[in-house]
Amino acid sequence: LILLVPCRLRLGRAPRARLLKEYKLDFYTSIVASIQQGDVRNFQEALDEFRWTFARWGVLGVMEKTKLLALRNLAVRIFAAKKKLLGGGLNPADAVYKQ
Repeated sequence: LILLVPCRLRLGRAPRARLLKEYKLDFYTSIVASIQQGDVRNFQEALDEFRWTFARWGVLGVMEKTKLLALRNLAVRIFAAKKKLLGGGLNPADAVYKQ
């Protein structure tokens, strides 16, 4: 299970907090929450805190790649906030492909 959680995170499927607590994998909890919230700073702090643990298990590379998910979720939140603030606006794809 220790090795499956990072793989599922990489696929964008986060485990539930109850599952992590049940199997005493609490160190993944802060990382999962950071990814879901798009909080890149807290993600990096949590990753740095458990870096040697992940390296020992051989999942450090996979965990570093999950940072892209946190960045993606941050971008989604920023775009949603901009859309709410400006009352809609153009879709970025419309601006590129507008004839």
